[in-house]
Amino acid sequence: MSHAQNLGKGSKSAQLTKYMIFGNPVLFTLLAARALDLFIDATFSMTPHPFYQVLIIMVHDCQTDLYVPVIYALMTHKCEDLYYTSLKPLF
Repeated sequence: MSHAQNLGKGSKSAQLTKYMIFGNPVLFTLLAARALDLFIDATFSMTPHPFYQVLIIMVHDCQTDLYVPVIYALMTHKCEDLYYTSLKPLF
């Protein structure tokens, strides 16, 4: 899934933001669990250009008792609006 949007519409600080989300559809079933433990982290040092960060969402798998990375999101900015827009369709 990928998307582009304009943040701060009508202002001088308007920025075009983009995100791309990757994941294994088989692991998406872990997101449907009734009791869901999430671990969300971001990294900046290994992010490919033109993106600013890689957001990683891990879910606790009760069968293996491990946190499994389910979603990787490449993002061009670090802002609350972009987090909300990119993660809302997933949950």
